[in-house]
Amino acid sequence: SKVLTTVFGEERSRRFHAGIDVRTYGKIGDPLYAVQNGYISRIKISPDWYGKTLYLKLDDGNTAVYAHIDEFNELIKQKVKKIRLNTNQNFFDSYLKKNEIRFFKGETIAYAGDTGSLSGPHLHFEIRDKNNKPINPLKSIYAIEDTLKPIAKSIAFVPLDENCWINGIQDYSIFNLQKLNDYKYVIQDTISVLGNFGLAIEVEDKINTQPFNYN
Repeated sequence: SKVLTTVFGEERSRRFHAGIDVRTYGKIGDPLYAVQNGYISRIKISPDWYGKTLYLKLDDGNTAVYAHIDEFNELIKQKVKKIRLNTNQNFFDSYLKKNEIRFFKGETIAYAGDTGSLSGPHLHFEIRDKNNKPINPLKSIYAIEDTLKPIAKSIAFVPLDENCWINGIQDYSIFNLQKLNDYKYVIQDTISVLGNFGLAIEVEDKINTQPFNYN
């Protein structure tokens, strides 16, 4: 249905996108559901970045992150009110006790909005592992159709120390790749490399029926 607008790993300024963005077609107030059983482990309200954000600690040990929220579930609203009274702060980052506010899969925990730094309403959604590292939910949690082969664009030869020379210079060199088939690419050149070097490749990876890169 093309409701995803950004996927995991998309390049951003000096960082990579840590989750997926789900389109709400300009609407505010779409219900957001608990993807699995779990409890609210953290509530963060910021004037920028993720805006109003919920961290749902799942029973499998992972954490689901919901960002740019407009309104919270009534139970969470009451908790937010108490936190604000206790801290005298409108913006805060608060960690809750285990199972203090618990939800079952499918229950509404909040409503989508456009809080924080963004352009238009949408849901930013993440799955983080037990070490709080973001993982790709389209690969590790949900199944999507992805039969299109990645397309290699260019390759870089990168010096790993000061004794490495690539085509006579001590700097990295990038070469465009010519595609012969889905599995074979060539460089229209001869490359001279002396010393320890590494390789980096630029790849475009599309998803079936989707307009963006899989990354």
